[in-house]
Amino acid sequence: MLISLWFGGFSLPSSGSPSGEGTSRRARAFLYVLGAFFLFLGLSLLLIPAFAASTAHWGGVICTLIGAGFLAVAKFGSERWVHRFETLLTGWP
Repeated sequence: MLISLWFGGFSLPSSGSPSGEGTSRRARAFLYVLGAFFLFLGLSLLLIPAFAASTAHWGGVICTLIGAGFLAVAKFGSERWVHRFETLLTGWP
């Protein structure tokens, strides 16, 4: 219920096809949120002195690159790739 409210009241198209416009928008929004989370985490590990002192430098760099990768797939990926990433990460068919 919370996920449907977060993504603007998502509902499947009346035909029931999983490749509708709403499904693609939901998948892209999921990848944007996940990418932004990893990007924020990586930048926090690199720039906040308390975190930077207690973590390895490469941890922040790797988190930032993972976030940038998710954002790139969400922005430039085809519908097939976006749906494939969402299915892989969530387990939802």
